Amino acid sequence: MKKLILLISVFVFIGCSDNSVSDTSSEDKTSSDKIDKVSEIENTKENISENNFQDEKLEENTNQQITENNKEIIPEKPYSNPFQPIANPEPDPNTPRYIEPEKNIEKINGIEVLEVQGDKDQYLSKKYLWKLPDNLIVKSGVKIEIEAGTKLFVESKNAKITFEEYSQILAIGNINEPIIFTTRKDIETGEDVPGSWRGIEFNNIDNSILKYVQIRYAGYNYPAVKFKNCNFSNVVEFFEVYLANYDGIEIYDGNINLRNSIIFGANGDGLLLKNWSGKAQNIFIVQIDDNFGEKSSGIEISKINNAILSNITIFSQARNVGSGINIKNNSNFILLNSIIAGERSDVILRADSVSEENVFISNIINGYSENYLINIKLDKTLNLLISDKVNLETLAKSDKIQPVNPYSYDSWFDNYPVLYFGAVNYNSKSLWFENWSIGMEKINE
Repeated sequence: MKKLILLISVFVFIGCSDNSVSDTSSEDKTSSDKIDKVSEIENTKENISENNFQDEKLEENTNQQITENNKEIIPEKPYSNPFQPIANPEPDPNTPRYIEPEKNIEKINGIEVLEVQGDKDQYLSKKYLWKLPDNLIVKSGVKIEIEAGTKLFVESKNAKITFEEYSQILAIGNINEPIIFTTRKDIETGEDVPGSWRGIEFNNIDNSILKYVQIRYAGYNYPAVKFKNCNFSNVVEFFEVYLANYDGIEIYDGNINLRNSIIFGANGDGLLLKNWSGKAQNIFIVQIDDNFGEKSSGIEISKINNAILSNITIFSQARNVGSGINIKNNSNFILLNSIIAGERSDVILRADSVSEENVFISNIINGYSENYLINIKLDKTLNLLISDKVNLETLAKSDKIQPVNPYSYDSWFDNYPVLYFGAVNYNSKSLWFENWSIGMEKINE
């Protein structure tokens, strides 16, 4: 706009100048004036251009300053990798997607199943069900640790678990969460039949603990539990064998001790002891089958020496079962504070020969057989023989004789302040088998 105004002013000025020239001026004067005018015009144009340039520069600088003053401050953006995938991108329906194949996870009743290994140390958590291979061998030096409340199961009749020499098992349950070895059917339905699998064998295991443990439905042509050459460094207590179709527990050699244990419904001998010199306290044996006769003694003893058994209960629910205790091969042992009772057609105590080495003190014998004893001598002043049927609790509270303190015979035994007969002190507010035993629950139904 300024340029236009200046140009108009120049042309107006020139026109006015031409009109003011005298008609009397000479031709040279006119030419000279014209040259001067042109020169003046050129100078003026140069000045205008220069001024305009300066004005434009000023305007440009001003505008730039205004722009800079008004410009938003934008923080510097971090470096962005154009090849980096966008977080949570919208899926393109036309683009094929990779789908992770589903793992074949076995579950029973919604609980994941894992398998026990025998060649490496393992910790078995109760979060899972643990499948036992048909012929699981826990190798020497391998440790298996089992959390309280864990269930382990087998799937075939031929299933057997073998712990090799110097292997170790730490199966430590508690009164509310026993550890259970059983069958798949029992896991799925809550029950099975005796002899659904073979059993467990422990061979000279080392520093092991079996506490609050159940062995269910074993005994297919094999003892449910067998201890071979195991010693007192191991702890076996609050232990139960339930419905075995063979011997319940067999102990061969060694001096392993047994405390607070239940053998319920073994179709063979409840407890078989051979070449054993250990101790046992609070053992409850229940005989229920009536098809095995003499084979199904409560306890069979053979070639044992200097063993001590205290507070044993052998109770028969059927008449056609074997003897209460069957003694073979001139065994000698001490039996204290024990009860043999229930219905049975066979004798209560049997021995294949008379032994003066056996010591029977403060025991109660209750049954219906005319022949209580075969080749056994009992001091009637130290032991109580009752013909009439009497329930277990009444027998345990008898005052006809007095129980003795097994602790006085060996310090391994519990030194109870109140002594009692049989495996259970019925005067106690809590009974040691309550809450965790399946067999004793059946008795008390």
